[in-house]
Amino acid sequence: MSTFSRFICFLPAKILHNRFLKDAAIITKHQYRNVHAHHLFDKTPHGDLYSLNSLIASYVRNNDPLTAWNLFVYIHRIRSDLNAYTFTPVLGACSSLLNSNRGQQVHGLMIKLGSDSGIVTKTALIDMYSKYGQLGDSVRVFDDMGFKDVVAWNAMLSSFLCHGFPVKALRVFEAMRKERVEFSEFSLCSVLKAYASLNAKRQGKQVHALVIVMDRDLVVLSTALIDFYSVVGYIDEAMKVYCKLNRQADDIMLNSLISGCMQNRKI
Repeated sequence: MSTFSRFICFLPAKILHNRFLKDAAIITKHQYRNVHAHHLFDKTPHGDLYSLNSLIASYVRNNDPLTAWNLFVYIHRIRSDLNAYTFTPVLGACSSLLNSNRGQQVHGLMIKLGSDSGIVTKTALIDMYSKYGQLGDSVRVFDDMGFKDVVAWNAMLSSFLCHGFPVKALRVFEAMRKERVEFSEFSLCSVLKAYASLNAKRQGKQVHALVIVMDRDLVVLSTALIDFYSVVGYIDEAMKVYCKLNRQADDIMLNSLISGCMQNRKI
């Protein structure tokens, strides 16, 4: 039995216990939020727009996009002062619903009310059209933006990557570099995924070096690094990344490493 196999056999039960506690806490929190949201809506059906926007957002956060949509339809029927804080969570709800007509209707209403020009709403539109599979519309919204923050760039980067266009995703990354956009951890994770899908070992290692030079959060990026090295067959490098984390490693990183070892027949 290899050293790594013995290590796996003696994994502490605490990992499973922690996962159980985490899942239980999430369920409890979601139940509380749903009860609170219903109570708020019953109490203030004609309340201020801020409260109603918050209520829509709460349904979206709790993975209840249909209720969020129905609430939006109700608010639109009784009010005419909808704003970007109304539309942003609704676009998130539309992204999770199968009928793309909803999202297109919301976009049209945003244009009519002049609420489609903000960075946050534009980014939500990019994400929504991407999830509908309408990448052309995502690109058009992106190109129509004036100033683009790192979140908007990341949305476009992620859109190409999710639809299997790693080369186009890397072109977005290169454009970010030319525009001197400060990369976020999400940017670097996405680029590592792109290089992994292209089996671009050297370029991926350069990104790893960039992470170190920029002193970025290795706890956040480690899973992406482990996945990259596992996919390109450098499982020893993946294990080095994991071991350098010491006690900061969590069960998600460990699962990624185990999966990499199995892919590379090291277990």
